[in-house]
Amino acid sequence: MFGPRAGKAPNPRALPIGGCDFVAEPDLDWRHTPVFWRADIADDVVCFLNVDPSLSSDFTGQDIEESALYRRAAQDGLYMNWLSGDQAWLLPPVRLDLPIVAASPLDGSFPRRTAAAVRIWRRTRGQPSTKAPGPSLRRRDYLTRALRALCGRLAGASHREVATVLLGGNAVPSGSAWKTSDARSLILRLADTGRRLSHGGYRSLLGRGSDFGTS
Repeated sequence: MFGPRAGKAPNPRALPIGGCDFVAEPDLDWRHTPVFWRADIADDVVCFLNVDPSLSSDFTGQDIEESALYRRAAQDGLYMNWLSGDQAWLLPPVRLDLPIVAASPLDGSFPRRTAAAVRIWRRTRGQPSTKAPGPSLRRRDYLTRALRALCGRLAGASHREVATVLLGGNAVPSGSAWKTSDARSLILRLADTGRRLSHGGYRSLLGRGSDFGTS
């Protein structure tokens, strides 16, 4: 993953090498912060290569660059982001004026990466594009509550206290009934999911699936 540097005119004398120890620029508003992922982590990253003009003349790096919302130049290529989950990675040597082709390994990422390439192509042509795959609203709500449960536990709150905040006091039984209640079971599951997400499980949301899923 990469810490983004949004803008159209990066300083060529201060280009980052690649991976950073943060997912996004810490001093930027998270609601408007693009995240640049590595292609080996996220299946919605489409790799592009320059090709000889004799092979193609309809699609150039400039076509993608002009349609992207954010760009990040690095020593390992040019990254472009649409905040929709799709991302383009133009491998060096970067020549925006030359034709490009999309490249993808024939592994488990191929179907999803190919679909992302089609969405990017449609954007460059001004055509309506489908949304990138992702968790449903119901699943997002569950994962959000899982992270909130984890934060509560890390802050020293008991499972009962976490349940009171997340579920409401009326949903939390008093006395010994708490130990066998559905509310306690739910909070235990949420806290466990939060721990697994924080220990790298979040990467499964970026492709190839897992128990965190998209449903």
